Amino acid sequence: MNTRYLGFVAILLLVASSFVIVQFLPVDSSSNASRTNSNAQSIATATVESSKSVGSLSVNSTLPSLSAIATKGTGPVNIVNKSVLPPRIIRNLSDYYLPSRELTKSVFNNSSVGVIIPLYTQPTDNSWQAVISAKKSNPNISMLAVINPNNGPGNGFSESVASGIQQLRAAGIEVAGYVATGYGRNSLGAVQLQIHDYSSWYKLDGIFFDEMASTNGTGNCASACTLYQYYSQLASYASKIGYNVTIGNPGQNTVENLKSIMKVTIIYESTGNAPISTIKSSTAGFDRSRFAYIAIGVGLNSTLTQSFSHYVGWIYTTDLCTGQSVSACNPYSGLPSYFPKLVSGLDR
Repeated sequence: MNTRYLGFVAILLLVASSFVIVQFLPVDSSSNASRTNSNAQSIATATVESSKSVGSLSVNSTLPSLSAIATKGTGPVNIVNKSVLPPRIIRNLSDYYLPSRELTKSVFNNSSVGVIIPLYTQPTDNSWQAVISAKKSNPNISMLAVINPNNGPGNGFSESVASGIQQLRAAGIEVAGYVATGYGRNSLGAVQLQIHDYSSWYKLDGIFFDEMASTNGTGNCASACTLYQYYSQLASYASKIGYNVTIGNPGQNTVENLKSIMKVTIIYESTGNAPISTIKSSTAGFDRSRFAYIAIGVGLNSTLTQSFSHYVGWIYTTDLCTGQSVSACNPYSGLPSYFPKLVSGLDR
């Protein structure tokens, strides 16, 4: 064989082996600080753009220092810190953590009432498979599951959460990520960072804003802002990332201008059932698809559920915590005993 040819082959092998070594070298964990700074800068830029999109709002959306916000406690799930993963592994996980940019059609273009599920258990809990099974048995019923890995997205990517989300969405269930707003007291930057984390780690369809304010007042922005501006900027930020579904949860009737911000507003979340007259007056002037109803500690009442369906587009009831205070009992530690019948009863 020609000596020059052999030399050429040897060079190619050397270059190829160097490439493989570089691909699998782990990222130095000391880069975490620079990753946090980079994330903060990108979020701050997106936030400024978000404030421009709100129209007449002139709110300075420069984020406060994120050093404290970025340090979160370790959650109960199997956490993988993406910042220390080899680049090739991160690329292989892209199907899990890229945000969903698909147009959400099935949930909001369905004339029937859908089920909104506070799925706050971990993906290993049998409640996740029970939700998937109910959807497969009732394909015509829209289902919207709200996941809560660790009072928000947690402090890093979780393979079990990603896999659970993937299975839910594959079954036709829309999935939203939980964030708490503290009734407008949690800083705008901190909530936006949680939304950013969800979009970095998982494919979701939307964001669930818990503890939404129900009255007008002042929000916790970098500079002075009203609660209307606060929640408008959060909804706009989520939309810019690619989330088509935004859900606000004041848990009660709220002022009209706040009702207009989110795609869905939960106008009742409490123990016992509300009077139908209360739900009717709370939703007057809006399409019923804009509202959800959650009753805790109640049995299955198909007749009452059908009555509420005239005024709300989303329903969830549970018999967990029956006769107990929600301060001493977690109503979302599992599904109601009658969950399959709740779903099938709406398929009429």
